Amino acid sequence: FKSTATVTAIDDPNRKLKLTFADGSRKTVKCGPEVRNFNQIHINDRVKLLVTEEVAIFLDKSAKPGATGTGVVALAPLGA
Repeated sequence: FKSTATVTAIDDPNRKLKLTFADGSRKTVKCGPEVRNFNQIHINDRVKLLVTEEVAIFLDKSAKPGATGTGVVALAPLGA
């Protein structure tokens, strides 16, 4: 899921943002430690969101998976 939204409220202690999207919908999101520059976010800032979710389940009596996967997360440098 990729989108852009405007920050309408910030809950610093809980690292939550209230966002308003272009279609008028609103959502509260919790920012994990991956959001390294959380302290630089302000009300009325436009933010880009990239949300991914993936679940993989593999069952095999021999315990030898047929496929492997990797993932990469890129973080913004502190202060960027």
